[in-house]
Amino acid sequence: MGGVSLTWDPPTQLLAVIVDLLNAANWQRGGGKGQRPKPIERPGDHAAKDTKRWGTPVPLAEGRRILDEWSD
Repeated sequence: MGGVSLTWDPPTQLLAVIVDLLNAANWQRGGGKGQRPKPIERPGDHAAKDTKRWGTPVPLAEGRRILDEWSD
């Protein structure tokens, strides 16, 4: 079953961290003027806050059972 991954691979995570740190460092060197930069949103960041959109979390075994049913 194909689909969209809710996680990034380690190199992509590392690049996002680097960009976040560079943005924060440049903002700080600029005297902290203007709005503080926001970190890049990672996949799944909002899922825990938005249970109405994503539903209620289920145990891993239950999720696997559901996916196995879909792939039949």
